[in-house]
Amino acid sequence: MALATREGLSVSSFAVRELSEVARRADNPALLGDLPDLAVPAEDIVTDLEAARTGR
Repeated sequence: MALATREGLSVSSFAVRELSEVARRADNPALLGDLPDLAVPAEDIVTDLEAARTGR
């Protein structure tokens, strides 16, 4: 939820945006190499998604 809030988006909108970007990059390995490492643990993402679902 923190990532979505920081971007001014709902968690669902943030997830859709990120998944769209990942899908676009998946077909272009050169783009993957240019991505920054944001060092966001997967556990934080899962926790935020679960918190958003609980809050519905």
